[in-house]
Amino acid sequence: MKAEFSVLNHISKDNIVLKVNEMVKHNLTDTSHGYQTYKDSLISLAAHSSAKNYTKKAKKSPAIALIEVVLSANRNYNKVVEPNINCIRKNYPELVTFNNLQKFIKETSQASFYKFWGHEDEKNTIR
Repeated sequence: MKAEFSVLNHISKDNIVLKVNEMVKHNLTDTSHGYQTYKDSLISLAAHSSAKNYTKKAKKSPAIALIEVVLSANRNYNKVVEPNINCIRKNYPELVTFNNLQKFIKETSQASFYKFWGHEDEKNTIR
């Protein structure tokens, strides 16, 4: 049986807290999530301000909120993620709940899913 992943097996909680406290003292960069709204604000201020709106958006459409988080990993949010999320919201207004997302995934071919996803990564291609 495979053990569940826990970040705490790799880094201590104290080290995580130190890293977060170090990060929030820096300003957003032009590739940061939220830069278009908060410009060069401190990360801590932008995170605090955007959390309220993100929670409202996530409650309205948790499926798209999940997609946004996954797409944001190691990608330029402003150039790659945000345009894709805007297209998904526009072209798939029925995609609201996790059940909607699960049904969509089951009924969609791999090629159609890549078109929907808006980002094909070689690591994710089935060979």
